[in-house]
Amino acid sequence: MPSSVIGHIAYQESRSELIVTFVSGKTYAYGLVPKRVYEDFRSSAAKGNFFNAHIRDRYPARRMKSDPTHELAARGCVTLRHVVDSFRIIRLIEVLEGSEHRRSERRGETYGMRDLLALDEIRELSQSAAIMSLVHAVIGPEARAVRGIFFDKTPAANWPVQWHQDLSIAVTEKSDIEGWTGWSTKHGIPHVQPPAAILERMVSVRLHLDDCGVDNGPLKVRSGTAKFPKKFAA
Repeated sequence: MPSSVIGHIAYQESRSELIVTFVSGKTYAYGLVPKRVYEDFRSSAAKGNFFNAHIRDRYPARRMKSDPTHELAARGCVTLRHVVDSFRIIRLIEVLEGSEHRRSERRGETYGMRDLLALDEIRELSQSAAIMSLVHAVIGPEARAVRGIFFDKTPAANWPVQWHQDLSIAVTEKSDIEGWTGWSTKHGIPHVQPPAAILERMVSVRLHLDDCGVDNGPLKVRSGTAKFPKKFAA
């Protein structure tokens, strides 16, 4: 079971330095830590208790600049600013507003669009250095975008979302393969729930086209639950 406190640990043997990233996303380096302490820490079934008993206040510590990959591993999500410049954001809004791409509407307002990789500007964005440099650092240089979705909650088009795991992926066609279950069709596109090993090699990139404060539908993520078994009970 993942720790509710400790997200990720690493050890630099040449410097006897223990690197701890907490579920909160904060990362600290602890110096003069013997390798055996690191190994015991890594194998401990109660990492939070081990940290408090054997590491906290026992070794010199320093706060480290947050590493997005460590924070993602620890929390299951990471927030980055200014990844895409404002001019491109404006262009993306223009493309989405002017496109004749099939859209979902409620009370005359568009609240969603699927299969966005069919649009040149969206596909180019997904392949851009700004996006791929982030993704490659997490899942490797062979990563590529497989789905693009747009959502816009408005007073006229709003809906509640309970705690859940996103388990379905979009595919080209339905095929009976062992371990691939829960087939469905959304706007004419086949979707399926793949084995956990596939989901573990995927990452979602969420780009906000407008400000997303506490009063404007922010996404809530339960820290650390990305490591939980598929279909955890909320």
